[in-house]
Amino acid sequence: MRLSKKGKMKLAVAGFLILVVLLYFLIYVAPGISDIFVETYTAEYGTLDVDFEADGVFIRTERLYTADYPGTVSRAAISGDLKTVSSNIVIVGGTAYYSQERGVVGFKYDGLETVLTPETMMTVDQSALHPAKDENGETVYELKDCVEKEAVAGDPIFKIYDNQTWYILTFVDRDTAIAIRDAGSVTVEIPDENKTKLKFRVHYVDTIEEETQETTESEKPDDQKDASGTDDKTEPSGPADTVKNIGESAVTPPDLIDGAKLTEMGKSFRTIAETAVEAGKNAAETDQEEPAGTGEGEGEGETETEDPNAEKLYRVVLSCNRYYSELGSIRYGRVRIITAQKTGIILETGSIVEVDGQKGVYVVNKYGDYVFTPISIISVVGDKTVVESHTFYDRETDTTYYTVNNYDSIKKRGGAEDVDQG
Repeated sequence: MRLSKKGKMKLAVAGFLILVVLLYFLIYVAPGISDIFVETYTAEYGTLDVDFEADGVFIRTERLYTADYPGTVSRAAISGDLKTVSSNIVIVGGTAYYSQERGVVGFKYDGLETVLTPETMMTVDQSALHPAKDENGETVYELKDCVEKEAVAGDPIFKIYDNQTWYILTFVDRDTAIAIRDAGSVTVEIPDENKTKLKFRVHYVDTIEEETQETTESEKPDDQKDASGTDDKTEPSGPADTVKNIGESAVTPPDLIDGAKLTEMGKSFRTIAETAVEAGKNAAETDQEEPAGTGEGEGEGETETEDPNAEKLYRVVLSCNRYYSELGSIRYGRVRIITAQKTGIILETGSIVEVDGQKGVYVVNKYGDYVFTPISIISVVGDKTVVESHTFYDRETDTTYYTVNNYDSIKKRGGAEDVDQG
């Protein structure tokens, strides 16, 4: 039976779809499936970044100039020009406007030029890392262009910003803060199209409290213990102090001939009794009161408190003196902070095993057997581990070991249950 023209068209479309599905399977699915059955990978010499990601805000010294009078705008400088003091930048209605400081010319502004500055960066909190939002949760931040044609009084006409020293402010967790502080200088990857990397100096890191343990009784010096072996207590005050003094007077009576002293002691006893009665009344009244935060009007007049379980974040300020072409317009972004770079043979962390207390991997020899090979770890970066190549010396055992080399075939998954060492 001969197919109709419509039937041939359907058959061709079906064949085309089957071909597309087959190609998709061969290109995207098959390699992933085959990788499951691959038992080895190739070790290669390279460099890994020890890095952290964090939200940052860019801060610079800058000044926005506005028009004093309306008029036609004519720009005498172009964006990115480095100008000295008293350089003509813009002409508005025949009036020339000059820079009053050295810096780079820019024609974009965001209204935060006087809010986020080197002078305020030590006082703003974590909210400064993100653009402000309205009641609907929409970002209200906007990078605007200075007036280019016709200006009215008050219109922004140009900006001068200092590129000699500029900053990135961020807040990070304790471990990251320590790593940045100890590095002294870092490389920052800026979130632009080119992923620009620039060197930064660690300008400031919040003081990080060192972890301390409470001193036990046995660890305390003898001069901090009393005769009974217990710690000296803080001297009592108020009525308790009066009781203490009276007790001491009973053991070692003072000169009782003076009647004034007897009168004073009587007053003290009366004060203690009155204080005790008053405290009892207050305690009873407190027990009868409704607990805070319950009943009608719950939450009224309450003030927000910090979450005690929230992780403390530390202020970090990085400074840079390198030229960056987009400095005049960038404000917010998630930056990658590289604290160190480790070079060596790069292994998959999951392939590392421990045999008789020695860490190593199984290397495929020329006979196709897996041979346990000791390694010396330089650094662990996520799921990758950087190790020494060729040989390394172990001081503890006073032994030099032969280790992995570039392009060695390494057993992917740890464990020796399926290893034939020949």
